[in-house]
Amino acid sequence: MKMVKLVLFFLLPLIFIISLFLFLSCSWMSSTNDRDDIERAIDGQYREYFYPIAEIDDGGAKGELGVFGDQAFLRPWGRKIDRPVNRTINIDFQGNTACVTVICDITGLFYVDTTDDNVYNPGSKPLHDTLTKYAVFEKQSTGNWVLKKISPGEYKLYDQNKQTVHIKSVHVYDSDGDVNMTITDPSTLYDIDTEVPRFEKDEIVHVDVEAENTTNENWEPKSFVYLHWPWNRDLFTDQGDDIYYTGNWAPHNDGVHHAAVDILNSGCLQNETNDDYNTTAWAMPYIVE
Repeated sequence: MKMVKLVLFFLLPLIFIISLFLFLSCSWMSSTNDRDDIERAIDGQYREYFYPIAEIDDGGAKGELGVFGDQAFLRPWGRKIDRPVNRTINIDFQGNTACVTVICDITGLFYVDTTDDNVYNPGSKPLHDTLTKYAVFEKQSTGNWVLKKISPGEYKLYDQNKQTVHIKSVHVYDSDGDVNMTITDPSTLYDIDTEVPRFEKDEIVHVDVEAENTTNENWEPKSFVYLHWPWNRDLFTDQGDDIYYTGNWAPHNDGVHHAAVDILNSGCLQNETNDDYNTTAWAMPYIVE
């Protein structure tokens, strides 16, 4: 009997330790598998919701030369973004819900052509932005993770001390009243099925923007604001106060896309090579059906 008690004395703790190890191992493997599944979904079937990078990548300088305000000339300009883009995915599991943050480190060149010589010969300056997206996934009874909510994408300068341009709000509405939304915080989550805007092909969509520029530079206007949408870039109409801007576009391509409101400090368009890149953008996903 003493021998049995002695064996149990040593065996029971060992069984407990082994059971705890197996439990923790299974939990870790389950969490790892879930993380891998979500990352594959982000880079695969839901990729269009997470990476609005092509929308702001012009591949080089383009646009009209000579459209200008009282002092600040609007020059041909554009971004060329380095590929591949480095990204970090942070996932916070809360039962069958996963709160996701995707952060892209965006580097490249910002091209500006200030020479009125009918020759494509822009200078370039470095650009370094951070793109942040938030999302919520839910695990289904099948074990699959499904995207339920998504935020707009926010582009900010990597060095926030250099950024003087800021977007305060973006109002998006279509002509028939089906969509009428105002974004004041780019981290806001929108339900994929009920809140992400859905447009008919080629309908007119209006965008009103409130922005600010805290620069001490004396350019007039202080800022230029653009709307990027697939393979297009349109200049907003400044209402004359460097605060309110209006524009529109007609979504054409079926599927999931982004429309990005992009504000540039005028000073970074007045030279070709100074290290004065100063922009920000909000990119809202939408669906064309």
